[in-house]
Parts: sequence; C-alpha cells; structure tokens
Amino acid sequence: PTNRLVPSRPGYDLDYERLFVLAAETHTLVEIDGAPGHLDLDGALARRAVAAGATLAVSSDCHRAELLERQMGLGVLLARRGWVEPRHVVNTQPVEDVRARIARKRAGH
Repeated sequence: PTNRLVPSRPGYDLDYERLFVLAAETHTLVEIDGAPGHLDLDGALARRAVAAGATLAVSSDCHRAELLERQMGLGVLLARRGWVEPRHVVNTQPVEDVRARIARKRAGH
C-alpha cells in the first residue's frame, strides 16, 4: 500500500494505523509485495498491520515465471522481518478457508 519504488520513490505518507484497522474491519487483505523494486510492506509496517488485526497476502508481483521463486522468497523474508506468523498470512491457509473467505467478501460480509 505504500507504493514505494526502491530507490527512487519513498512511498505514500498515509495513516497506516487507520488503513490497517479498516482492512481488518472489512476483511480486506494487505499485500506484502516481494518485487525487488517495491519490497512493500517492510517489516515494521507488516508488524503494525498484524497488530491491527489485518490479514496479509504475500505476493511476488512477478511478471516473468523464472523470477517467481526469488520474488516470493523476498516477500516471505519481508514477512519474517515483521515477525509475521503463518496464521496471519492468507497464502498459508487451506484452500477451502481461502475460498470461504472470498465468498464472504463477495457477499459483503
């Protein structure tokens, strides 16, 4: 959510506490982007998102198949820097739980 671009753009100056609380209240996932140009959320923001009750999704933001493993690995490292536990990451949940989450979100719950 910061939209930073390493090393040229620092990212948005937002009220991240409010953003993370709203994400938790609306069951909206917060992305950890493992693309080397973004590396967003950083560990500190990931920790704050979890503290606010948000669920995270680790993403590679990959545009080339051969980079998928590396960029997912970077996303996982960002989560680990924030001491994010697997239970806070949608990617680690059983597919049935993810499908149910999507259905609830689409139904407006």
